[in-house]
Amino acid sequence: MLLKNFIYLRYYIFMIMKTSLIIFVLTVFSICFASAQTDTIGLKDVPRYLNKEVTIQLQSADFDSRAENWYIYSGEMYPRQFFSIIIKKYNGKKRIKLNTDVLIGRKMIYYTGTIITYNGKPDSSANPDIDKLTNIIDVERPMSIGGKSAMGYINYKPKIAPVDLNGKFVMIISDQKQIGKKMYPVIMSIY
Repeated sequence: MLLKNFIYLRYYIFMIMKTSLIIFVLTVFSICFASAQTDTIGLKDVPRYLNKEVTIQLQSADFDSRAENWYIYSGEMYPRQFFSIIIKKYNGKKRIKLNTDVLIGRKMIYYTGTIITYNGKPDSSANPDIDKLTNIIDVERPMSIGGKSAMGYINYKPKIAPVDLNGKFVMIISDQKQIGKKMYPVIMSIY
């Protein structure tokens, strides 16, 4: 009888230890997973998340395309924009892809990165692909204006002045993984 009780006791201790280990592993996993997630914020929250990694969904109000970067301006057109996304065109030899509808503000996507106050040099480089980009953008597309459907196009005029973002809130994107894959419709748009 004593041996039987001892075997049961060992079994219960083993089950308690096993359960405790499972709970411990799940707790550590959930803490690691929770710390790996970023906050999803709105455009108005940008100043509160300075120097923090966040995810933000926004519509392009204006954009620039230069030799090495795309600049997406949100809130207003450049130079009065509230927030800018700087997307490096290349990650090593691999080109980062961005949909034209996102550039011109017809669709929105999520971006993930750290919000900083920019303090780099103005970008005065020219875009060697500007004619190709202009031809892609200046194509007749379906538009919605005041709830009415129509066909129309945007007359894109490339900017030639240097892009100077010193002192402005920006997020720098240098990897395709920082750009969401799913596009979302824009609620109010003239496009």
